[in-house]
Amino acid sequence: MKPYMMSLTEAAAAIQRGELTPKMLAESLLERITDIEPMIHAWVTIDREKVLKEAEKAETNSRLHGVPIGIKDIYYTAGMRTTMGSPIFNDFIPETDAWIVKRIKEEG
Repeated sequence: MKPYMMSLTEAAAAIQRGELTPKMLAESLLERITDIEPMIHAWVTIDREKVLKEAEKAETNSRLHGVPIGIKDIYYTAGMRTTMGSPIFNDFIPETDAWIVKRIKEEG
């Protein structure tokens, strides 16, 4: 099974067992996004470099086991374009994270 097809619990377990790394999972998910994003338009902003950097950091033990998390475009994410689904905010880049984004980042 390709890593992008795994459920959250399957991916976390595979990472814990050493069968998969967070970076391998992130690369698989990014490849899948590249393949289907032109058809579904689910993502506003994807920072591939940051995704891979964070995946490498998660190689050490973290509560989320290095499983990538997508943040909905309505939550402030520091340094990342956040449009809230509106053309009014098309170029908005928050300076701070929403509290939930901060917690997710803290948990790894």
